[in-house]
Amino acid sequence: MMRKFTDKWGGKNYGCYPTSTPGLAFKERFDHSSEWSLASREDRIDPRNDNQVDIDRGSDFLYLHRDGMQMVQVAMNKSRSGKTIEWQFQFLTRSN
Repeated sequence: MMRKFTDKWGGKNYGCYPTSTPGLAFKERFDHSSEWSLASREDRIDPRNDNQVDIDRGSDFLYLHRDGMQMVQVAMNKSRSGKTIEWQFQFLTRSN
């Protein structure tokens, strides 16, 4: 099963503020849960030269359930401006 969310941020220049963050709220449920643990995290950052800021493209997360049979792959993709974040939650079950 896959669930998708889109987070939106508003503002101009350096004053960004969240307008809608359902994906972040859903991910935080896994972060604060005693049933799920973070198994891996991979950040996707494009390095630039010395005169430019590195571009954060997003991150990939893998959460494991404490029973060891379920896992969730989370893909977070950021826009270049950082005002739109797309989340994909893929629920998987391990087979013996």
